[in-house]
Amino acid sequence: RSSRPRRRDMGAGVFWPSTTPEEIGRATTLPKGHAKMLAKRDHSKGAMNSCPFMRMQARQEKYKQMEKLMEQEGKAEDKPSDNSAKAPDGKDNNTKDNSGEGKVEKMADGQSQKESKLEKEKKGSEEESKVEFKGPPDDGGEVALLFDDGDIQPTAGSARLLKEIGGGDKIRKTATTFYTKFLTDQLLKNLRIEKDGPEMHGKRFGDWLVEKMGGEGTPSTDLGRENQLDWQHMRSYFSPQRAPARQGKRFELDECRVWMRLMFLAGREEGLDKHTQFWNWYLKFIKHYIDIYNMCAPNYAERDAAWSLKKENLEKYIADGYTMPDVLNVGPKPEDYPPDSTSDDES
Repeated sequence: RSSRPRRRDMGAGVFWPSTTPEEIGRATTLPKGHAKMLAKRDHSKGAMNSCPFMRMQARQEKYKQMEKLMEQEGKAEDKPSDNSAKAPDGKDNNTKDNSGEGKVEKMADGQSQKESKLEKEKKGSEEESKVEFKGPPDDGGEVALLFDDGDIQPTAGSARLLKEIGGGDKIRKTATTFYTKFLTDQLLKNLRIEKDGPEMHGKRFGDWLVEKMGGEGTPSTDLGRENQLDWQHMRSYFSPQRAPARQGKRFELDECRVWMRLMFLAGREEGLDKHTQFWNWYLKFIKHYIDIYNMCAPNYAERDAAWSLKKENLEKYIADGYTMPDVLNVGPKPEDYPPDSTSDDES
């Protein structure tokens, strides 16, 4: 595990801007693990790049303006012109033509629209096949993770896996299933920040994962949510529902383990475990990202993925009021820490 790319910072934390106390609850020192993340930002353009909250506001404003322009263009297209409203003889050209000629014209229009749609779909599939991915070509076998500066990049192999399991909609459905469980779990629900339901939570997470796999564009970035995952998790550290002793800390081991158990459970319920290559890739993917928030959690990924195989575990979870007493408040063991770190680094 020590050779696996890491995205943690063992140095001092950085001070969070006091300009957004309503988002965090109070100005505070960031957990050490996020110092590197913010230090790596491009500060050449000033504060806009140095503060995730300001970037998020700028993106949201940009897309609001784009939506208004699109709405105005749509209204302009729908509005009939004065010249087409009435013919020179005073008859309304917009009245339905019930003659045989009118029906033939409508059928021709429908056929041309259908052909146009097929052409667009064909063009889209051709463009998709021309996308050049980083890393080695896909040989149809097991898919490895590809890293660039510690971040996972889409590859031809991961794009193939996405297509084989049912595409982005399958991922979004799985994420929605997970967040239905997340918002019911007595531990994880305390980390909730956004007040919308599992569908919107699932769409945000699903779009992000689809973009990481590749082959279906950049749905998360296109909606202005680039790099917002880190920002949302930072806000969760200071969730008012979280226990006072945990306020401001990165996710504890029990929070990560419950998260993994429910995430893999949702995947099994949606049938993703039936695709062995995807499931193996998914396990590696989860192990990498859970390591960012708790360095000991990856050691439990295989066990927590297997937890949902036993029916008695699920029955006990429900009987215990959607809690998992076997992991609650259970800290890491000394052997859980990677050899290049100490327990003090998790504070």
